Amino acid sequence: MTKTYVASGWVLLSGLLTGGVGYDGGRDGASLRVQALGQQAMTAEEIAKLEQELDQESRLSTTRPTEEAGADATAPPERTILVSVGPRATCWRYEVSGCEIRKLGFNAGTGSITDYGRLVEGTGHIYPVLSPDGRRVAFNRLTQQRRLALIVKDLVSGAEVEMSSGDKPSWLDNDTLVFGSRNVSERADESDRWSDTSQQAVPATSDLRGSVTNTNPVTIVLGALNRETGMRSYDCAGEDPYPIAGRPGWLAIHSSVWRFATRPTGTREAHTCPWLVGLDPYIDRKDPRPVLIDTTATAWRAGETFERVDVASAGITGCAHLSVSPSGQRLVCTNQPEVTVTTDIVDGARTRWNDLYGFTRDNKEWTATRGQQPMFAHVAPRDLADAEVLWAPSTSCHVYRTKQADFCSDDNTLVADLYCEDTRRDPANPDQVFARAVVVRLENPDVPVYIDLTSRLEDALGRARGWLGAYTPSCAK
Repeated sequence: MTKTYVASGWVLLSGLLTGGVGYDGGRDGASLRVQALGQQAMTAEEIAKLEQELDQESRLSTTRPTEEAGADATAPPERTILVSVGPRATCWRYEVSGCEIRKLGFNAGTGSITDYGRLVEGTGHIYPVLSPDGRRVAFNRLTQQRRLALIVKDLVSGAEVEMSSGDKPSWLDNDTLVFGSRNVSERADESDRWSDTSQQAVPATSDLRGSVTNTNPVTIVLGALNRETGMRSYDCAGEDPYPIAGRPGWLAIHSSVWRFATRPTGTREAHTCPWLVGLDPYIDRKDPRPVLIDTTATAWRAGETFERVDVASAGITGCAHLSVSPSGQRLVCTNQPEVTVTTDIVDGARTRWNDLYGFTRDNKEWTATRGQQPMFAHVAPRDLADAEVLWAPSTSCHVYRTKQADFCSDDNTLVADLYCEDTRRDPANPDQVFARAVVVRLENPDVPVYIDLTSRLEDALGRARGWLGAYTPSCAK
């Protein structure tokens, strides 16, 4: 097997919590659940102390060097990356209460970070995205009701705006957000649970102080009646909207193939959405179908108002969490459901992987970039640099995920989540083995370069490797 070069080390994440609130990341994207992680306990006082130390260190973040001087003058320009991080296992897919937002200046040529300040006060913050002008940040905040509120913060005035309920926001422009939402009131006669895609204008915040509630109307652009265009798209629900550079009004989304009973009789009706027609409508199939859509359309026309992504060309049945490259010609998404890997045996069972798959635009359709294999040669968890310190003797990696990828300034650089789950105690609420945010360079997809941003941040803060967990990184556009 070809060993992937990894630009920095990996260590064990120890000291997991015994309880917490986790973000499911599934169909009901706005809901969270309580889980018991069942490993070494931390008291509330210990967590508070860790958070206080992290806060104190963040105040030094703009002056403390993270790499030796002498950067290559020909290196690519610095990129701005936002990432949610928190002590140990307080920040990953199943536990977000400790997540705080950090803004990293990242040099792709040297692999160094030049800034690492806290962007927003407090914790419980995930899915941070910076507005194109860099003035405002949108993110989801964990509430006391264990829900995700959608917040916009003005980084100059300090004002905060609470948007309508939604998750995983993206900026259409400096003043408009697009996000996933729910709109069951317009489908009161149906028992389907759908994911709508909505957009909402953000009020001016430069002269505001404190916190306000956004009263601007919400426009549902997919999954219900679009009141601006008159388009009815009740069978075309979608999640994780991603705006496409250079194509105003276009979004990349993944449509849910899940169908619940649509009538009191319990019968299930066939899909009518053009990119879902012919697919199994039953709930036990979770094959998210990626597609690009024109939100200004009044009718669906293949190649004109929507573009198909041929997942079969990649040898998979579904793909989610899309990102489109700055050129508009490449797309990355995470295969779902997971692929079972037969060569990596853990505790007598085969490890399940979530890999990233790439697609290239060809005559208004999207086909697999590397045939029936992932976008690049994913390094196996046991082949990561410093793998000998990645696991404690009592932990095993049963599910290995590379997810939430985002193109970062060019077509050959990604930032993504990378984490392992130990499912022995409870498959529904797994224990964390590690959770990192990584940059992946793709100049040679057979030998990609992994750069562990989390370890860079730990070094900058003077912490041991593995002190942080990381989740939902994004790259400023």
